Amino acid sequence: DHRDLHSFPIRRSSDLVAIFETQEKWSALPELYAVLIEAAVNDGLRVNVLLRLANVLGEKLGDPSAATSAAMRAFGLDSKSSDALATFEKLAIVAGATAPFARAMDSVLSKLEHDEPLAQDLLLAKARVFYKDRGRHDDAAGIYRELLLDTQLDPTRKQNASTAFQKLLDTAEQTDARKEDRRWLLAWRA
Repeated sequence: DHRDLHSFPIRRSSDLVAIFETQEKWSALPELYAVLIEAAVNDGLRVNVLLRLANVLGEKLGDPSAATSAAMRAFGLDSKSSDALATFEKLAIVAGATAPFARAMDSVLSKLEHDEPLAQDLLLAKARVFYKDRGRHDDAAGIYRELLLDTQLDPTRKQNASTAFQKLLDTAEQTDARKEDRRWLLAWRA
């Protein structure tokens, strides 16, 4: 019975997590993870457990909204974690949580210098999430343009932005704005 797990010692909870993961008793894990998150001695451990929780909620229990919330908490604890960012991005797309994702990115971006690599990575992630939301294609295009105009953007990120922008233009509805974006990208590449 896993209803009163908060009374178990932490070691016991860790042991139960291992057993339940092995036995694929996924529905018991969120409460156990909550105990481990609460008892974690540092944010790094909390982030690891939150990402495991996000995986179980999203992949095993089919709850992308709760999974996105767990990933957002992990990202909030460590915005420099590439795993937390990637998980949050993936789940935000699946859950259609574009607005919460954008707010989380904006919150961190407001504390960074524009030319910091982390800021550029967060902008790329934000643009990718906007790209998956049909109503936010203009926002994605704007971010890609901004990044491509950034003289401090390193070649790898510049290539990623250019490729992603092209993908947006190839798959989005061909509005006047997308046609203008296509002309702009061709001129930028020239």
